[in-house]
Amino acid sequence: MAGDQLSQAVGEVNVLDLAGRIISDPHRVVVSTAGVLALALALESAWSVAIEGELLARAIPEPAGDGAIDHAVKTQRHKVLSLMAAIRGEPTSNQEKNDGSSHS
Repeated sequence: MAGDQLSQAVGEVNVLDLAGRIISDPHRVVVSTAGVLALALALESAWSVAIEGELLARAIPEPAGDGAIDHAVKTQRHKVLSLMAAIRGEPTSNQEKNDGSSHS
């Protein structure tokens, strides 16, 4: 498949649908080269978004108040940081509390 044809085919792939088909039956799904490339590009983009979200979560100081907005910011901040730690294979604060391990 030539570069232009591959680029066009990648643009036509619905990556969320493809990911769902892979998850539902990973042994039977057939994925084209364009599908593989589209998933790789989508993952790379999602990782960029995740890193930006993590940087933002780390840049925002922990709110000291107990209002609804402060609670929402605390909750989302902790969620982003926990998800990023899990993706990296780092223990989350809940895991550290449960098993006593820490990498600090």
